[in-house]
Amino acid sequence: MEEAGLAVRRDAAGNLIGRREGGDPTLPVVVTGSHLDSVYCGGIFDGRLGVAAGIEALQAMAENGIKTRHPVEVCAYRAEEGTRFKGDISGARHMTGSGAEADLAQADRDGVTLGEALAARGIDPVLARSASLPRGYAKAHVELHIEQGPVLEEREVPVGIVSAVSCQTRAECVVRGRAAHAGATPFPSRRDALCAAAEIILAVEEEGRGRDGCAATVGELRIFPGGVNVVPGGARFSVDVRHVDPAVKNRVFEEIVGRAETICRLRRLEWELRPGVNQNEALPCHPDIVSLLSSVCERLGYPVATLPSGAGHDSTSFMRICPTGMIFVRSRNGLSHNRDEYSSPADCLAGATVLYHALVELAGG
Repeated sequence: MEEAGLAVRRDAAGNLIGRREGGDPTLPVVVTGSHLDSVYCGGIFDGRLGVAAGIEALQAMAENGIKTRHPVEVCAYRAEEGTRFKGDISGARHMTGSGAEADLAQADRDGVTLGEALAARGIDPVLARSASLPRGYAKAHVELHIEQGPVLEEREVPVGIVSAVSCQTRAECVVRGRAAHAGATPFPSRRDALCAAAEIILAVEEEGRGRDGCAATVGELRIFPGGVNVVPGGARFSVDVRHVDPAVKNRVFEEIVGRAETICRLRRLEWELRPGVNQNEALPCHPDIVSLLSSVCERLGYPVATLPSGAGHDSTSFMRICPTGMIFVRSRNGLSHNRDEYSSPADCLAGATVLYHALVELAGG
């Protein structure tokens, strides 16, 4: 950011922000950016491409002598993934006024809370909520991100325009049985929590497969006490259900809950569902931003391809405070959250070029 000539600051929630001043510093800011954090075994493009492209776009404005009326800022948001600490989009939510005290109490696998991790980096967690932007601060927000799916590759186009971000429900399922000796306990006497969890996990997959456009996933599983010669007495796993239609998403989740109740009752087990994220509305990108991005693609000679996002993004926080849009870059083999995640230099350039022209227009360049 400094090499691009930007004025750099870190806000009270740990987000890194680079600013290119406009002709009138009092005007609302045009914002771009994405996140730097990753997932376990993730690749290098998820989030990072949006930060790098934002910096490059602002540097290119300077190199081309572009003057804008509005200031433009590029942000590297903290903790979008929710991998180390539960509660995703933490940095952007604090910036847009929807951060919660409960976020700071979330602990990682080693028992370190988010608040403690921030403090270790010199960020006072008590002040994190003061990072909230003043009303009217942002004129618009445009994020560039890899698609993380196969649609653009199937359509043979390098860039896409996001129409909406899917709604989602996340929960944690806890199954309680009875630990017992693996060799001395006959099957009629067993209360195996893992076998019940396995049935429920397959039910999650079946219910998701049964609805077009639905994604239903179990991505985490822990077994207790955990021993080669012990019948599992407990299991805890995640459930993630997504769809662009909240009614479909809710119906799938309810079916999963009903099947879990039946499975545990038949196996004489106790179970509990702990709620997590519950976003009950698909969040549409602003029609004015979608129209602008479409016209930019047409001018640059790229096909106009619109598609919904099944993944959540930092942009969803900004959708509540200003017109917001997203640009997708084609993902090879539709892969993301994987070390083989890849977008070609040509596709990255195409996405960054669309972002550059959109930012210039939004900022009155």
